[in-house]
Amino acid sequence: MRFTTILALGTAALAGLSGAVSAQDDVGQAVSMDTVRTITALPNALVRSELTAEQRTALYPRRGPQPGIYRMRVLHSGNCLLIQTGYWPDEQDRLTQYSCPEVRGRLEENSNLYALIPHPAGGYTVRIFRAIRFNGRTAVPGQISNCLTVAPGVIAGPARIEARGCEVPSGAGWTGAGNDDQRFDVVKVAADAWEFRFSASNPESPDCIAARGASREINSDFIKWGCNSNADQRFMLEWTLPLPADLEADTLARSKWFPFADGHHRLSPAQGVELAGASYATFETINDGGDYCMKRCAELGECKAWSWTAAGYAGSLKPMCQWKHDPGTATNRGPASFGKLISGIVRM
Repeated sequence: MRFTTILALGTAALAGLSGAVSAQDDVGQAVSMDTVRTITALPNALVRSELTAEQRTALYPRRGPQPGIYRMRVLHSGNCLLIQTGYWPDEQDRLTQYSCPEVRGRLEENSNLYALIPHPAGGYTVRIFRAIRFNGRTAVPGQISNCLTVAPGVIAGPARIEARGCEVPSGAGWTGAGNDDQRFDVVKVAADAWEFRFSASNPESPDCIAARGASREINSDFIKWGCNSNADQRFMLEWTLPLPADLEADTLARSKWFPFADGHHRLSPAQGVELAGASYATFETINDGGDYCMKRCAELGECKAWSWTAAGYAGSLKPMCQWKHDPGTATNRGPASFGKLISGIVRM
């Protein structure tokens, strides 16, 4: 049975979760749980060339899945990715495939749920809720402490993918957790298929997470291997829950992601940009640089984009807010409009 539900933030929302439950996607429409939430970019043909690099980055970030809690299935076998403990001779927890178990009531009880967390240096870390027996980090309130990692020190053969404590580069602080062996570009390659490419690999010949020997067998593990577009390197992402608002809040905020009822949205205002899409609501607001206009838009499922103008801009006597169903064409109105005209895209 398919139905629409609003999932409460927090681990209690997992209780009783099973089957093909539906959630709200980025455009506020019901989608099945086996549909990933995707943040997409506007086609280049619709973007005026006069946008600066900074404006483009603010409006059209690199596409990827919405931060959240997911199950992940291997495309060629349909099995779930699962953190296996105690099965291996060295007892290091590692990534395997297995038939998909039921989602349990507490996040830390699940070995097949993963949090996709955008990294401030680019890409994502894939965080693990279940405690790791060896080489893991002790759980800290508000943090998801362990990451999918390339096994270190491998001399012969491909390196397997393990569960280890998230590394913190020198001087980065926890919001920068995730070294080069723990960051992935999560790239959509088909309607329901994603690749996990290592962010630090050569973009001309990247490395991917792949099933060892392209195996479909239960308990077979995963390795770092050159991307080759085979189905054992492609994964279906099943949206399960929004991230609870108290988990990795500072990390997400550093990448400009903030929690709302339908999950996290990226709030990144672009100075001096006019969005030509028709407004479905225009109203007088406060002189706050567009902060209320932006945040309230993110709370409203129908609002895809917003624009704020200061008093005196284009003849207006008061600060004004516009909410839009479609951002339309983006135009750079130049430095003279900075601080007076600010826009952003919340959903696509």
